[in-house]
Amino acid sequence: MRVWVRASGGQIGTPVLLELAVHSPMNKENKYYHTEWRREPSWRGGFFQDGAVHFVAAMRMLAGSDPVAVTASTSHRAPHLPGPDTLAAVVWFESGVQGVVNISFAVPNRKFELSITGTAGKVQVVRGVDGEGRHGYAVHHATYEPEADIKAIESTSVVHPFAGVPSEFAAFATAVAAEPEERANVDANGAEEALMDLAFIEACIQSGDNGGQVVQLSY
Repeated sequence: MRVWVRASGGQIGTPVLLELAVHSPMNKENKYYHTEWRREPSWRGGFFQDGAVHFVAAMRMLAGSDPVAVTASTSHRAPHLPGPDTLAAVVWFESGVQGVVNISFAVPNRKFELSITGTAGKVQVVRGVDGEGRHGYAVHHATYEPEADIKAIESTSVVHPFAGVPSEFAAFATAVAAEPEERANVDANGAEEALMDLAFIEACIQSGDNGGQVVQLSY
């Protein structure tokens, strides 16, 4: 999916707006809730520190740029979860793209939608179920003629069934087996990128704790 998104991204013109909306219900029946270190963490941020970093990694990939500033509102809505469990944020990226991010672990419905819209098109990633009942992510790409009618002049969709964990193990094995000079070509996030994702979450929490104060990010 990463390669497909990169290829489509060049066809949307100049990126303008990114939108990320995630509803990830963490009720008492969820198996991850019963992991003690998640349910009673020794850090501030609850499930955001553990789960939301993956959403942020996808956000940075689609944006093709790193976030440089954020203002956020956070809240604690579910008594059985460590707080905060809900956030709404406005993000500025190094490239000039502006973004909005809404994530909650306290709502009852599941949702994942990530999109970037440019001056000539849009790429959108949506979690759902395909016609054969397989869970996965659908990647939609639409191209528009800026001066013409708003109807897309070209539209394509690709569905990717869930394969995250097997793909992670495969990428890890490939990286380990590769020669040192070849490891830079392995299509995977490095440790520095993982820390960037965590830094973004921490900046959102810091902003929320301080009434939405804009927090600058430096890496």
